[in-house]
Amino acid sequence: PHLSAKAVIIGRFLDKKYYQNLQQLVLDLNLQGRVIFQDFSENIIDILSGLDVFVLSSKSEGFSRSMLEAMSFGLPIIASKIGEIQEGVGHRLNGILVDFNDVEKMAEGILELAGDENLRKRMGAESRRLAVSAVDLSIHSRDIENIYQNIFVGREYLRKFKLVINWSKIRQKTKEIIGKLGHDINISQPLKNLTTSEQQIIEIAKSLFFGANFIIMDEPTSSLGEEE
Repeated sequence: PHLSAKAVIIGRFLDKKYYQNLQQLVLDLNLQGRVIFQDFSENIIDILSGLDVFVLSSKSEGFSRSMLEAMSFGLPIIASKIGEIQEGVGHRLNGILVDFNDVEKMAEGILELAGDENLRKRMGAESRRLAVSAVDLSIHSRDIENIYQNIFVGREYLRKFKLVINWSKIRQKTKEIIGKLGHDINISQPLKNLTTSEQQIIEIAKSLFFGANFIIMDEPTSSLGEEE
């Protein structure tokens, strides 16, 4: 279908050859004026307020800040079905998820949203709702209170059965494991080259670090002890 639409490619290209190829493709397809290359800008408000749909075609991504910003502006999201992107985008709820590199499905999603204003508004409203809940301070403070409550209840349970964990030693042992791996630990991903006991240490460390995805430490190493 014929659509009076423009595509804005936002961000700085680190790969100059790739950038040149895209520019040449725009010329070959006679899309000058329809495809706009927007360099990095801190004035994200003006950029996002002028969009109707936000597309994120990444190969790998954490929970994207740019996606969250687009959601806060009430934009429907079309994104690759990868990693933590799926935590922010519900398929057919506030956007459309497609397999990475499935160009045809992504194009179909763009055409569908571009041609259906009601669908854009419905998905955009859900994006806004999800974004607000994701950064709402009152929700985060309540979640933190629940985490602390669970930790204290859990420790009391351990004490009742005389299974007291030496948290400081766990912290030190975790530092040793980081040294073995040669990098910070992303505990949201499977860890390789660790013994069973080291894997168990990491599982305990998850509760010590309150569910954080990364453990980054700079304390001196020490052996694991038995005393509290």
